[in-house]
Amino acid sequence: MKFKVYLTILFFASFFSKALSQSSFTPEPEKFLKDVQAFIGNYDKTKAKKYIKSFEPLWLGDFFTPDNKALVYASLNSMEEKKLNVYPDFINYFNAIYNYSNSGMSSENFEKWNSTLDNVIKKYNNKRVQDFLKVSNNLFLDGTIYVTSRTQKAATRWQVSKKDNFDIQFVKKLPVFIFNEVDLRCFSKNDSSVIRNTSGQFFPLTSLWNGNGGKIDWQRAKKDKDIYYAKVNSYNIGLKSSSYYIDSVLFYSSYFDYPIMGKLTEKVLSFRGYSKVIYPAFESYSKRLNIKNVNNNKNVEFDGGFTIRGRNLYGSGTINNLSKLKLSYDGKEILVAESIGFIINDEGVTSDKARVKFSIDSDSIIHPASNLVFSENTKTLTLSRGEEGILAAPFYNSYHKLDMYVETLSWKLGEPLINFSAPKGTKSIKTA
Repeated sequence: MKFKVYLTILFFASFFSKALSQSSFTPEPEKFLKDVQAFIGNYDKTKAKKYIKSFEPLWLGDFFTPDNKALVYASLNSMEEKKLNVYPDFINYFNAIYNYSNSGMSSENFEKWNSTLDNVIKKYNNKRVQDFLKVSNNLFLDGTIYVTSRTQKAATRWQVSKKDNFDIQFVKKLPVFIFNEVDLRCFSKNDSSVIRNTSGQFFPLTSLWNGNGGKIDWQRAKKDKDIYYAKVNSYNIGLKSSSYYIDSVLFYSSYFDYPIMGKLTEKVLSFRGYSKVIYPAFESYSKRLNIKNVNNNKNVEFDGGFTIRGRNLYGSGTINNLSKLKLSYDGKEILVAESIGFIINDEGVTSDKARVKFSIDSDSIIHPASNLVFSENTKTLTLSRGEEGILAAPFYNSYHKLDMYVETLSWKLGEPLINFSAPKGTKSIKTA
């Protein structure tokens, strides 16, 4: 069995070597097309026929001037001297020049690209040349600069919005595509992410993008793109991954009248509905930020660190520097809650472990670690005890100087009564 496999490998190696040694490309337009068909036909006669049928009108058209034809002849001769394979190398080259000429792209960049290809052929091994040709073919097809697979939904694909908006040159002995003011988009797992109006250097042999400038918004979480967005400066992305991290970005939102400095993390995950979107994520450097009028409610105020994940705002603090939520009514402070974290979204505010002080005139009801929910829809505050440890501690009522083993405390803004839900098996009570 191993002997048969070895013979098969030898056969294909000798086949491709023979195909290359016998082929040559005549620098005459009509004869060249026949040479190309015969050359590709050594690999697949059906594909060769289809290719020439599509390519012939382009080759004999306006784009392929005598100068551009000369570039093609020269590149093919260099590839033959390098002993590159019919598939995928020559196939990728033929597809690349077809996609380029069929897309209305500039003749100037075509010359630069062929010149760069010749340098890659001279300076790098066959695998590197193969990588460059694959990237070029995908770029000229639809702006794709990196792709793991075009058939699998879970594949990662990076794409620029303007495939002709590039310069190409060598930087530190590496070929580089330089893009200006494009949208850089990542597709993966039926979802996508985009950095808008960015510029960058793309290194095709290493799949790296060195970017500069741009804007990332929260549309995936149904946030207004003109209100919730981050502006980025310089950043680097390894395109083999569908996630990235950018330091020192400026975040804009309705929460503040000024931009907030922090770090941004983006990851393209399987889309499960906007309510479950957790990226992009932004975390402020400052742990003491003040948000007045949370959700445009003048009675709700937050003070602490700031993180936004998808549609949710996470008010964050530390054990030694807790974040604070304040609830007021008619100009009076009713509630002060402190916690390591609050979740704030359009539905309201929640915390699963908040130290609370609910004020009633000069007295108060306190709890060391209450579950807190404020509903923006009903304007109702609910505090509840847990079942274990400090979470199960009773509420303390300073007016009556007693512990209250009720399950929940509920109060609607503006109402004169507080509702208490008694333990199971007993009746609920109300108090002024």
